[in-house]
Amino acid sequence: MAGALPLIAQQSVQIPAALNFTKSVQPAITGFEAVKASENVQRAPLKPFEGPRVIQKTMDLTEAIIGMSTYDLQTNGCNQNRLIYDGTTKAATWTFSAQTPPGSPDRGTGYAWDDGSGWSTYEERIESIRTGWSSLFKTAGGREAVINHGTSASFNFIYRDAPSDPWTETVLPTVHEGVGLLWPRAVSGGADGNSIHVIGITTPSGNGGVETLGQNGALLYWRSSDQGATWDIQDYQSPEWDATQFLSYGGDSYTIIAEGDKVAIGVFNDLGDSFVMRSDDNGTTWTKTVIVDFPVDLYVMDTGIDEDGDGIADTLTSSDNSGALLFDNNGMLHAAFGNMRYLDADLGDANFSFFPGTSGLMYWNEDMGAGNNMMIADLVDIGDDGFIFGTDFAGYNGKGLTSMPGFAKDADGNVFLVYAALMDDLIDGAGVYNYRHLHMMASTDGGTSWLTPVDITPIDPEEETDLIECIFPSVLSTVFNGSVALTYSRDYDAGTVVQGDETIDSDNSIIYLEVTTDEALGLNETAIASPFTLYPNPSIDGVIFVDGVDGNYQYIVTDMLGKVTAQGRMIAGLNNIRTSNLETGMYLLNFSNGVNTYVEKFMVK
Repeated sequence: MAGALPLIAQQSVQIPAALNFTKSVQPAITGFEAVKASENVQRAPLKPFEGPRVIQKTMDLTEAIIGMSTYDLQTNGCNQNRLIYDGTTKAATWTFSAQTPPGSPDRGTGYAWDDGSGWSTYEERIESIRTGWSSLFKTAGGREAVINHGTSASFNFIYRDAPSDPWTETVLPTVHEGVGLLWPRAVSGGADGNSIHVIGITTPSGNGGVETLGQNGALLYWRSSDQGATWDIQDYQSPEWDATQFLSYGGDSYTIIAEGDKVAIGVFNDLGDSFVMRSDDNGTTWTKTVIVDFPVDLYVMDTGIDEDGDGIADTLTSSDNSGALLFDNNGMLHAAFGNMRYLDADLGDANFSFFPGTSGLMYWNEDMGAGNNMMIADLVDIGDDGFIFGTDFAGYNGKGLTSMPGFAKDADGNVFLVYAALMDDLIDGAGVYNYRHLHMMASTDGGTSWLTPVDITPIDPEEETDLIECIFPSVLSTVFNGSVALTYSRDYDAGTVVQGDETIDSDNSIIYLEVTTDEALGLNETAIASPFTLYPNPSIDGVIFVDGVDGNYQYIVTDMLGKVTAQGRMIAGLNNIRTSNLETGMYLLNFSNGVNTYVEKFMVK
């Protein structure tokens, strides 16, 4: 992509008090509610965030438009598994429609493939019935399949054993046909690669269902060990996630991954614990680990939470229902999720409130232990004024402003994380919503620290504009040919028609994107000794001066382990950087003007 963009500093920001929200989430998604107009819901200032900045610059990217859809909601929470690569052929799916949403009578699975000669054309859904929420996978035996929900009382299982074969349409066995099933996730795995793992929930009351197994939306698990010929586990509800643990589950608030006999399920709740379930025997036995410990178990709306006993309902932090998982090369499990704040102050409305201005990308891995997580990315204050410029934010069913994560890994053990983040300076044509772009960051030490996030969707190459909404990334978990591969939805209007943010339905482009790992690892940066002068070096009086600066630069100070200790801006002439807060030792000073990146080493005594 052409067009270099400036380096951007990462800072803690706050949303202006004038930005009050009367957001609502689709009532069909049980567990959410309409925030009442009488409530003054706004984002409070963030705690200081000492993470890496975000870079926008010329990128080494490969992308193609592989599909279109007027149905612009690709998930209510966690991103779907919608991209596969078997070493020869890539294939991708999305929720397709060419008709007016949200009714969209032609809605179904959009499908495209590339055997090395270019992406196929797309015209209509692959099924004979209306469906949605397709999860794509391929077994080692060559069976390509999707699991989705539709007009049947169970999940649809649609497959073919060769590219030239027609799609065969069947359904999963279930004892809950009278209730129905919604929002599935599916992956292939097993020692021989021919097992299929599926999760989903029973239809909640808000979608015409009834309470099932003591829950309003019961989470269930299926397994086939023979490519779907038979299902040896059906409608399984673990005692670790049943009605003794949770009252309900929201649509798409869960994800599943598999690698050989390792299987993991992640559940990202709002007014409840977020947790992972791990199996090392292909789904036969499971171990649970809580990654966000909500302070009240089995919380019932309108009972109120006042942990500090001051008589005022507490605002609590939890997940925003959007998360992702990854097994790294050592078999360790990683998780990422969006941050969200909740309040249940009105104890008579059978509802609770969320704060749409909440931000922060949260991270956990098994080495961190139960209940521990950390923020690894946040919003970018491009204006350096302490505020995000804009008038409103598209809600995406209660998602935070840094959310929709997806993981990948390479053979060298590096871990990559893609997520969608609100852009401070990019407002849609109607002057209403800030756009979101996709960012990618990397860890070279198993998640202990994270490198500089990079905007990987800086510009639409066709229209040559950065005024684009880039959301719903589906990331291939394994890097190939030195690139992270993903699909995402691109639009020129922020928000969705399906959820009521937009008023005009239009085509949304489904994009296939490859980003070289060098971009996230910083290997495409030209880092050389600067022509500037640093003194005194070592710094002994709490300050170091930088002289001879020839323009405007962003700078960042890190210790020798890569931890960010300071960051800011420099202007032409003489500048100073305070070092009084730094411990004795060696540090790196990196600064860039978006074209050149320099690095200097200095010592603090």
